[in-house]
Amino acid sequence: MQAGQTVIISIDPGEAATAHFLFEDNLTENIERTLHTTEQQNLEQQIRSGAGFGNPLTNRKVERVAIEVVTNLYTSSGWNVRSVEADKCGYDLHCRKGVVEEYVEVKGIQGEVLSFIITAGEIRQAKNNPCFVICVVTSTLSRQPKVYQYTGAELINDFDLAPLAYRASLRKSSLQASGV
Repeated sequence: MQAGQTVIISIDPGEAATAHFLFEDNLTENIERTLHTTEQQNLEQQIRSGAGFGNPLTNRKVERVAIEVVTNLYTSSGWNVRSVEADKCGYDLHCRKGVVEEYVEVKGIQGEVLSFIITAGEIRQAKNNPCFVICVVTSTLSRQPKVYQYTGAELINDFDLAPLAYRASLRKSSLQASGV
């Protein structure tokens, strides 16, 4: 910045952040230049991307809002909903409507892409529990989150599952062979 320059930053809701620079040159001529920042483009890229390794605070907020959205969806349809998140049983919500039960795993995604992290326990539930349902909430922090619901069989058949990490434990046979 040079002396005599005025910077005005204006951000209109729903529009790209814009910086207006007002330059005063030696001829006292005013020249206005508008620079569109790449902030909006970066935000749009994040929105289009799926869930992953983000900011822990944002991840917790996304998950909390997704749970709230799905709970409201079920309760407004007459279901009784009980959170079992703390039980670490492979799903988040136990939902009951009459004699029908659903064990609902909730995945919150800040963006729009149906891509998320799922645990081995959740996959076991999807494969073995006929009452297992996964609800994926996209655009979770927006004004209009979208909920996609899949049975366990649909999760296994319709999604590509790829390992993100492995646990390595020394085998007992190797332990004995090494004399440890």
